[in-house]
Amino acid sequence: MKLSTAAWEIVNQLAASERRQSWFRQILGCRDVSGLLRKLGELNEPAVLPYVAHFLTSVDRDARAAARETVAALLEQISARDLLALEEQSLWWNASDRIQKRSRIQPVDVSAIAGSPDQREYAAVLSLLSFHKNGYVRQEAVRLLTDIDTNEALPCLVIRQNDWVKPIAEAAQKEVRRRLQAGPVRVSPSLLELIFQMETWSRYDHRPMIGDLVKRLLEEEQDQFLERQVVALTVDAKLGRNIVRYALYYLKYTNQRLLVYGMFSKDPVIRYQCCRGLRELPVEQCQELSLQDRQMHLECRLNDTFLPVRSEAYRQLAELDPANAVTTWEAALLDRSRSIQEMACYYLNRIDPGHAVRFYRNAVVKHPESLPAIEGLAAVGEASDLEFLRTLLVHPFPSRRCAGIRAVVRLLQRDAIPEVMPFLGDSSPRVVRTAGRSLRPWITQIPSADLLAVVLEAETVHARRHACELLAAQGKWSSFPWLLEAVVHSEPETAAVAASMIQRWCSAGQSYRVFTRPSAEERAKIGEKLARHQSQVPEQLVQQIERELSLYS
Repeated sequence: MKLSTAAWEIVNQLAASERRQSWFRQILGCRDVSGLLRKLGELNEPAVLPYVAHFLTSVDRDARAAARETVAALLEQISARDLLALEEQSLWWNASDRIQKRSRIQPVDVSAIAGSPDQREYAAVLSLLSFHKNGYVRQEAVRLLTDIDTNEALPCLVIRQNDWVKPIAEAAQKEVRRRLQAGPVRVSPSLLELIFQMETWSRYDHRPMIGDLVKRLLEEEQDQFLERQVVALTVDAKLGRNIVRYALYYLKYTNQRLLVYGMFSKDPVIRYQCCRGLRELPVEQCQELSLQDRQMHLECRLNDTFLPVRSEAYRQLAELDPANAVTTWEAALLDRSRSIQEMACYYLNRIDPGHAVRFYRNAVVKHPESLPAIEGLAAVGEASDLEFLRTLLVHPFPSRRCAGIRAVVRLLQRDAIPEVMPFLGDSSPRVVRTAGRSLRPWITQIPSADLLAVVLEAETVHARRHACELLAAQGKWSSFPWLLEAVVHSEPETAAVAASMIQRWCSAGQSYRVFTRPSAEERAKIGEKLARHQSQVPEQLVQQIERELSLYS
């Protein structure tokens, strides 16, 4: 945590007021010190707490009162993250030499420093003293905090559960457990965040305490809390995820209400966690959730925007009703996600080999413009479907042309190169990328002259850039002559791309990874191109190529 400029200015004024024989002290009365302390409280910066804490032991009564008010104001709004930062920064050590006096606080002074128990600031000052470097002071502060029934003391007691002095930690653990078990659970989101942070602490095992709290939160009386934190996510998605994760994976506590709430959460991760948790809850053990209700909830998840949720819902529906599993997987065949389509094909082929292909053929007949049906047939179609799949190559929509390219390459393999090459110059970047990605396995078998023609003749910049990348992918030495032709004969933007491809091969990262010596033929071709176009190629590029060739001379 860092201080703002305004806070630093006030802190420096307060420091000047404490220096002996300071001219500032002569004109700055105690009332002004109190005013400066209250201004720090209005800034709401927890990082000023070490500087404010010094005035808790001031000889002036008004300054002490103002310091207590400021501490209470700052701790009232402090977040769990800032509170932990104060603990990690050793609050009572970090305010420089001018505030060493407060380090000499003794346990008998704690009660007097905190003020009257009737005051609002009493719990806040004790909470601050529970961070003191002196273990006896911390122990006394914890003892007095246990006598306060309000929740103001709870955050610092939670932190003290991990104190390196065992008696302090045990006292704090005992008090926190007592408070969480007595009466209804009333914890703020900030306190919950702090409690879940305890899971990462290694000095003691705090998981049983966290587990007990989660169990209390899952009781029927806490329905409103669950709806706010798990479904509506009124505060923080991470908090709801922690509750669900702890209940399902640490406690193995498959609470039916939690699962139903979670499946309708705004957070996709919570929906997925609860959808998977439903699998762990046997149907025969469900008292509140019948088989029909379970199927209804899962069917609602088939339209979920989060892919893993839909995937889990399909699997569970097929397992719950094996007699209608084919119908379930047929619906999955038309899902908008290709990965779910592939999963449906896998399970259908186990039930009835060839069913997916037949289903997709019927689907494209009934709905010729259905993209899921087209992509599905492109993924599983056979040679007999090539006539239809080739019609996709001339479709006006890029998504259909991409499906046709993938299908033709999958079925024809290397023989598809002549059919796919024209699409390297397509007007759609998506089609160009799909064509290039499909041809990569046979990149060395594509004539370099054809790729150079795309570089020089394609109408769009993205097509020319992609063709340069494919040329470079053909190999270091074999690509240099063609990239040099691109540098010389193409327009400036494409020429810069081709030059960058050569420079990348000559860079340290690539040069030291490729140890293949250029053949005599490759060296001759590169030399010929350099000699012919030396005046048209940037001098720096020529030097890089010559230096690269000299490494293998």
